[in-house]
Amino acid sequence: MTTQIANSAERDVIGTQTNITNVTNLSPPVLAQKSQMTFLIEKFLSEKATDKTTTEFIQKLQHYLSNETVADIRSLEEKLKSSDREDQIKDATLKKQNAAKFILKNQNSIATQNIMVHILSDIAINFDHKIMPLIQSGQTRQIVDFAVLEHVIAPIYHSLETNPLDFNKANLQEFLYFLAGNCHIRWDLC
Repeated sequence: MTTQIANSAERDVIGTQTNITNVTNLSPPVLAQKSQMTFLIEKFLSEKATDKTTTEFIQKLQHYLSNETVADIRSLEEKLKSSDREDQIKDATLKKQNAAKFILKNQNSIATQNIMVHILSDIAINFDHKIMPLIQSGQTRQIVDFAVLEHVIAPIYHSLETNPLDFNKANLQEFLYFLAGNCHIRWDLC
């Protein structure tokens, strides 16, 4: 047993043998880059805190609100009928309307519009690259619906991070039908 009483030292007081290593050449820590969604969420929270509003839709959101850029101009009902999804017409129409109401309700927030553009573009791109090939190859509705959940809804839901707009997977499905109704997504063969 070792007792040290009333010792004072300019450096370490060591009772046994020890190795001391001085490291002088440390690289600065690597800072993690913020994701696009983190940036948008921070912008949303800042905008909300300062009550910053706008009176018009940003141009990127305007693209998804219109169907002028798409050649296949059919109603959501027509698209669902031609893809043997008549049983979804009532529910899909209601969900499309809910998405439109959400967009209109939040039209005064530039940050919310940017978050919606991010979500809508992810839905459209994921659908085009993961779901349309399945539809074009004649896969069953069950396989297509599972792929929509796995490759469209779930990854976008997880990308929402802190989710200040309180979106759930049903809200994302509403946006999917909104895009279909505005001719950005189709459920049948080209």
